[in-house]
Amino acid sequence: MHIDNAKMFAARFERVQASHYYLLANNLFGATVFTVYFYFTSVHPSYLVAWFIALAFTLMLRHFHHQSLYSELRRHDIKKSFEWRFSLYPCISGFLWGIGFYLVALDNESNQHMLASIFIFTVAFHGFVVFINSRITYISYYCCIFLPVTAFYLLDGENELVGVSIILSVIYFVFFSQLVHKSSINSLEQDHERTLLVRQLKLSEQHLKKMSQTDHLTNVMNRSAYLKSLGREYYTAKLKDKLLHLAIVDIDHFKRINDKYGHSDGDDVLSKVAAILKDTNASQMSVGRLGGEEFVMFSSSLSKSAFVQLVEKARVQVLETRFDNGIRVSISAGVSELKSEQSITDLIKVSDSALYQAKKSGRNQVVTI
Repeated sequence: MHIDNAKMFAARFERVQASHYYLLANNLFGATVFTVYFYFTSVHPSYLVAWFIALAFTLMLRHFHHQSLYSELRRHDIKKSFEWRFSLYPCISGFLWGIGFYLVALDNESNQHMLASIFIFTVAFHGFVVFINSRITYISYYCCIFLPVTAFYLLDGENELVGVSIILSVIYFVFFSQLVHKSSINSLEQDHERTLLVRQLKLSEQHLKKMSQTDHLTNVMNRSAYLKSLGREYYTAKLKDKLLHLAIVDIDHFKRINDKYGHSDGDDVLSKVAAILKDTNASQMSVGRLGGEEFVMFSSSLSKSAFVQLVEKARVQVLETRFDNGIRVSISAGVSELKSEQSITDLIKVSDSALYQAKKSGRNQVVTI
């Protein structure tokens, strides 16, 4: 079965599953009331007790059988025989309800017939409402309920007309129910389509949100995103008296790479250097693109020595990496630590000064202020 059809098929039976326990409880409660009432008025009370035990046992088997079928739905392991197998125990329980009517009708009491008929029609209608999304189930369920009832009236010498009326009513119901079934399925299909549309819209929204916060070339935070993130880290550090470290990283002599190898290879270097910085310690370090060949790294969960050590580790890894066309590059970095009186702008300026010293001292190094 195609995956979309399988999901739609599963959605039909998930609606039935939503009423599963409710339907079983109603059946058991109705059977209890039916048995208790007619036990004291029937000529054959022992038959009714046996009938109740058989129905309760069937309902238990039906529960375990349907739980097994629902596991198939969740795995989308749906076979062609699924709907027939699903209808098996509802049909058996429906047939037992018809037998219950037959046992009461054996007493030949018109009042008993009337009350038993009300029970049967209530159970039949209730089952139709629950099983409306499975045409095979509700039609076979209806037929199984009314088979013993119809047989009783047809075999009774005085009520053949009632039996014929029931047969005509069931035939009419089968045709009439097609409209209700189609309406229910159409409603379900519309709900399914709306669900898919909402899911696609959420995915698109997430994608757009990520695009608005991510530099498309390097896949790290863009300027606006890292400034927001840095702002949160800054105020958290201030309020909770935590440390905050920031490094500005620059790719040494990057203009020469663009001039010698072209912008395509330059973009490759930018994206791979960004990946190295990002992978240094993704869980405790935030990375953004400052602009051009400059990046910013910051963290409020690391000590100064640990932060510097990670920046140094990234520097060594970049130095040891061979890029496309055999390009080798190095990076320089300036690290600063937030002081109590500093603003975010001050913190960035100090890191920028440390970066200037690293470049002035020969590049390919990390300088801390």
